Amino acid sequence: MVLAMSAPLSAEESQRLGAWIDGGGVLIRFAGDRLAQNADNLLPGRLRAGDRTLGGAMSWTKPARLAPFPDKSPLAGLAVPPDVLVQRQVLAEPEPDLAGKTWARLTDGNPAGHRPAARQGWLVLVHTTANADWSNLALSGLFVDMLRAE
Repeated sequence: MVLAMSAPLSAEESQRLGAWIDGGGVLIRFAGDRLAQNADNLLPGRLRAGDRTLGGAMSWTKPARLAPFPDKSPLAGLAVPPDVLVQRQVLAEPEPDLAGKTWARLTDGNPAGHRPAARQGWLVLVHTTANADWSNLALSGLFVDMLRAE
């Protein structure tokens, strides 16, 4: 299942989706304005309030690129094209096991996609939008390859 720029989930929706993931379901969740401002509890970890944007607070001066995928990521070995750029993202709160849950990161080290380790299924957060508003990742051939990865 894919949630693209959804509003924060109700307690009932979050509970039902959480049970589905615990039973082996796969949820890919994209960030967006609503999630950046009102995070709910169906996330792989805590998010910082707000977002990081090109030219804004907590910003960078030019679009960010994806780093090579970590060796322990199911995405390891996929080539990262130089034209995949991120202009805006939600930020994960630092936590001791964040590096182990991070499947993709920007060249500055910030997670671009991660999931919790303690579920039967997968709950994956893509830290950008599912359209080109924040990044061109979801419109790239790389993203198709990411969906095919095991």
